[in-house]
Amino acid sequence: MASLNNDDRLSERTSASLFEAFHVQSSVRSNFSAQYYMLGAMEESTEVLEAVRDFKAKGADVNAYGRYAVVKEVGDVLWYCTGLCRISSIELASMVGEDFSRADELALNSTEAEHEIALVLQIGHLAGRLKKYERGDYDKEQLQQYLVSLLPGVFGALASVCRIHGNVALADAAAANIAKINKRLAQNNIRGDGSNREESKVPMKTPGALA
Repeated sequence: MASLNNDDRLSERTSASLFEAFHVQSSVRSNFSAQYYMLGAMEESTEVLEAVRDFKAKGADVNAYGRYAVVKEVGDVLWYCTGLCRISSIELASMVGEDFSRADELALNSTEAEHEIALVLQIGHLAGRLKKYERGDYDKEQLQQYLVSLLPGVFGALASVCRIHGNVALADAAAANIAKINKRLAQNNIRGDGSNREESKVPMKTPGALA
C-alpha cells in the first residue's frame, strides 16, 4: 500500500523548475489547451475534497494511506495548474518559489478553515476568467494578468491542505506526483481511469486523462 515513504517523499530535491520540466516530459501531448488544464484542475480539486472528507470521516488516527491519498490528489491539481502556468507563459517558480516555500507562506493560517473547499472556490474563480476569455471579453494578455492574480490563492490552498491533512509541504505533493506518474509511464497506463491505477500490475490502455 502506498504511503509518503522515502521513495515518494523527495521534496528536498524537488524544485519548481524540476517539476515544470517534468510536466513537459510527462504530457502525452504538447498542444493541450488551457481549457484542458482548467477542466483537469476542476476535476482533481473535487477529488481533493472527497479525499479530505474521507480522511475526516475516519478520524484523526486514520492510517498513513489516508494522508497519502490527500497529498496525491493535491499533486494532481498541481500538475494541471502547472499546465495553466506553462500555456500562459508564467513560470511556476514565480508563483510558488523555486523551493515551493512561497506557496507555504501563502497557506492559510487557521487550522479550523476548510481549505479543501477554499481550493474548489479558487479553482472556480479561475474557470470563470477562462470562460470569459473564451467568450471574448478580454485578450490573452489580460487573461494572463488574471491568472497571475488568482493562481497564488490556488497554490496557497493546496499548501494548506497538504499541511493540515497531509502533515507535509506542497513540495512533497510535487514529489508524490512525480513518483506516481513515473510508475504509470513505466507501466504504460498513463491513459485510463482510476486514481490508483499505477498500483495495479496490469497496464491499462483505455482512453482517458493523464492524472
